[in-house]
Amino acid sequence: MNDHMLGRRHRRSLYSASAVQSRPRIITRVILLCVTILILWYLGAKVVSLFNGSASQKTGAILTLSSADAEGVQVSLQGAAAQRAENNLKVYPGDAIITRGGSTALLSFFDGTAIRLDESTQLSIVKSEQLSDKPSAIAAKVLSGRIWVSTPAAGSLSGTIIRSVETPDFTVDVPANTSGLISASQIAFIRAAGLGSTTTLKHPPSAPKTIVIGEGQMFTLTESAKKDVDNGRDPYDFRDPISQQLLHDAFLVKSYALAKEQTGIVAISGSTTAINSADLTVTNPAIDQVLSSRTIRVSGKVSDAVATVRVNNYEAPIAANKTFGVEINLPADGKNSLHIEAQDSQGITIADDVRSVTVTVVSNVKPVHVSSPVTGIDQTYITGSAEVEVTGDAPAGTQAIMVNDYKLQLFKPGSRTWSYLASAALGNLALGKNVLSIVALDKDGNKSEPVTLTIDYKPGTVTSSSVSSSEAPLKQNAPLKPGSLTVTSPQSGTAALSSEKEIVIEGTTDALTDSLSVNGYTLQLYKSGKTTWNYIASVDLATMKRGKNEYRIVSRNAAGEILDVLEYTIDYQP
Repeated sequence: MNDHMLGRRHRRSLYSASAVQSRPRIITRVILLCVTILILWYLGAKVVSLFNGSASQKTGAILTLSSADAEGVQVSLQGAAAQRAENNLKVYPGDAIITRGGSTALLSFFDGTAIRLDESTQLSIVKSEQLSDKPSAIAAKVLSGRIWVSTPAAGSLSGTIIRSVETPDFTVDVPANTSGLISASQIAFIRAAGLGSTTTLKHPPSAPKTIVIGEGQMFTLTESAKKDVDNGRDPYDFRDPISQQLLHDAFLVKSYALAKEQTGIVAISGSTTAINSADLTVTNPAIDQVLSSRTIRVSGKVSDAVATVRVNNYEAPIAANKTFGVEINLPADGKNSLHIEAQDSQGITIADDVRSVTVTVVSNVKPVHVSSPVTGIDQTYITGSAEVEVTGDAPAGTQAIMVNDYKLQLFKPGSRTWSYLASAALGNLALGKNVLSIVALDKDGNKSEPVTLTIDYKPGTVTSSSVSSSEAPLKQNAPLKPGSLTVTSPQSGTAALSSEKEIVIEGTTDALTDSLSVNGYTLQLYKSGKTTWNYIASVDLATMKRGKNEYRIVSRNAAGEILDVLEYTIDYQP
């Protein structure tokens, strides 16, 4: 019995050991199978995610470069280091395009949407998806600089397409048949379908606001505007009609022209001949007319499509019979340009013409006399003082005195004496040589021969004077590029209201600009060829006071010729 029991135990023992050894193998196989399934599912999900469900749905945009732009455009592919871009390169979501120097670049998407990058701009592609079962999408993010975006008409591609542009402070929905400029601080639509573009601000951070920007409108969100919106101000307060300065912006003009090349329509132009003679006919003056007076009447006829006519940015009244006429005072002897623009009801130029006329007026205005700090003309005054008062006598009948580009505000017409304060604190006395060109003007705007005085400011030196005629006076020609000089901050346009005791005035200028001056002070930090500029208006620096402050901004080319003049007013109310 004991042997029998032992045998049974032995057999049970052998059976139990076999079961214990086989179970781990089965479990291991099951675990390996599950892990394999999970890995295959994960990899499949990543592939599907990468191609949004279909490899054919994720489309690229074509990057187009001109030969002049090839050197200055770079691309960063999927976050890699930036490298020189190639013409007709295909770029995808996750890629970034960077324009440097004076280079621009054009992106063309699958639906016909075009994005043109201005110089010094960085943009990344967020989406470029052509889908069949749900809305297609195009999305881009402007990291710096500005872009021109143009979308095709609705129905040009089947299905719904959602287009958007994001900046650090807002996201812009761009519908079909829309075109305009978008930067980190400004949106301006030349064309916009329906009510316009819905823009979602990231301000205030706790409750972002949404506004609609329509055709012919611009929205400017400066640093001060962001603070105001964060504090509860209505963002619609910062939406305005598109300014004339922006309509003449070189990047906008070129971008609009490129967008219209296929249809042969150029609605904005810097050409010197009429775009559409059916919309604008200039009857006076004749081409290359010679004048014996600085006053001229510009007249002509327009079509029913024209709502406004401007001559050198002055509005010319349009009569019921669609004729127009306005008298213009030309600023200088010699050649002068008259830019006549015909604009539609949205303020967009649909035709223009440029007439060149020559003024041969001989000025009888006598020059001014300088009595202090030196006597006579073409003198150099060396001083260690940070403030110098220049005084003198004016000829009979003088209506105004100009020192460089600054009109003396305290001079009363007919007065026989005048004074001008050159001060380092005011910003019109810089270290080194400061050349003052002083002229008198009569009631007709005729100018005298300039009297030149050079103040050589050398702190710590002994005051002295010497005769010098090596410094040529600044040229006082008619603006060669009117409308190229703009102010974008603290408020775009020509005026702003502020309670801040220090304001940075910022703006744009033409690429041909060699120097910029504000109230006669040459901006020392401005670099030749730069298209942006800034100036500090400050109570502490004595460049701003309570009430209205006028700033005359002048841009000049390398030859010293005036490119544009802009007068900007800040009403400081602390």
